[in-house]
Amino acid sequence: MSIRSITFTTLVIGTATFAVGCGGKVESTTTKTDTAVTVALPAHPSPASLCLYAALENGGYAGSGLVVTLSPQANSAAPLEMLGNGRADIAVTTPQTLINQRDGGAPLISIAALARQTLSYGALKPPGKSAQAKAARLRHASALAGGPNAPAVLVTSRANVSDHGAMLRRFLQATGRACQPAGSAVADGLKSWKKAGGRTRAGKEKASAAALAPNSARGGNPWGWQQPSQWTALVTALQTSGQLRGAIAPDTVFTNEFLAGQGTS
Repeated sequence: MSIRSITFTTLVIGTATFAVGCGGKVESTTTKTDTAVTVALPAHPSPASLCLYAALENGGYAGSGLVVTLSPQANSAAPLEMLGNGRADIAVTTPQTLINQRDGGAPLISIAALARQTLSYGALKPPGKSAQAKAARLRHASALAGGPNAPAVLVTSRANVSDHGAMLRRFLQATGRACQPAGSAVADGLKSWKKAGGRTRAGKEKASAAALAPNSARGGNPWGWQQPSQWTALVTALQTSGQLRGAIAPDTVFTNEFLAGQGTS
């Protein structure tokens, strides 16, 4: 996958004195290179995606040197397919989908949680001895992962993490700033989200700026923070219920290093 660059040239008019003694106007150029970033997401995104639209609407991405394209996809599998074939740099998906992809060998990693919702897997107990008990818990786990209130995460490739960390940092921190509930950016993003086809699901998800308020404060952690214990609980539940073919280390499926105040730079 390659991150694309767009170069803009600004002309600056100045006055200079030539060696021959005559004055004149000269044109000098200042080159600014912005990075193009494509984000693939569901065609009818969760209100959690509002922060992406907000950052686009209020110029947060542009101010961070990014030319961001939000690309809604009607096919729910398309965002990760686009990420895999290089047509997208970041994708929106659910935690369980990410883990299933990793179980299949895909080199993907979650870089931020779009909503504060808990993964809710810590309460799951190991399946009982009866087939009925195991089936019930399996349905419960699937509902939590793929239902209307399932948490959404931003995912990218491990190649991007290694080669384009600066881009990811700028993108995530611009998104986090736009998601502050005190400002009007989220409200503007709500309008853009509705234009893109956003819908609510029978009141289970309320598309409003107020609904996003918890995103900005996560127990002292920055926007986008992912709780290690929740990822561990999720992976354990999926392994225990027999949904994974191999062993997956929970700390390899996510990273918080590109969030505000995290990482080495």
